[in-house]
Amino acid sequence: MEKYKLTQWETETNINFNNKDAEAKVYTCNKALIRKIDKLCENYQEIVCVEHDEYSKTYTMPKSYIKIRTPIRLSDEKRQAMSQRAKDNIHNLLRGKKG
Repeated sequence: MEKYKLTQWETETNINFNNKDAEAKVYTCNKALIRKIDKLCENYQEIVCVEHDEYSKTYTMPKSYIKIRTPIRLSDEKRQAMSQRAKDNIHNLLRGKKG
C-alpha cells in the first residue's frame, strides 16, 4: 500500500503551554522542524520526544525554550560585508589557513 503524503495544509505545528506548568508541548508534522528538534534532543535531556507516528512527533520541553523574536534587519552594506567575510573564511579553509 502506498504511503499517504500530507498536504501543505496538513503539515502543521502546534505549540501548547499554560501559565501553571513549566513544560511546553510541541506537536509537528514539519520534517525540517522534526530533524531540528531531534538534533536538540541529542544534546538537551530536557527536550523529550513523547509520541510519534509516521507523519508527526510530539515533544515536551521547558517553556523557556520557546522563543518568539523579530527578524534581523541588515543594511545592504552590512549584508555585503558579512557575505565577503564568509567567502574569505571559505577561501582560507580551502587553502588550509585558520580564520
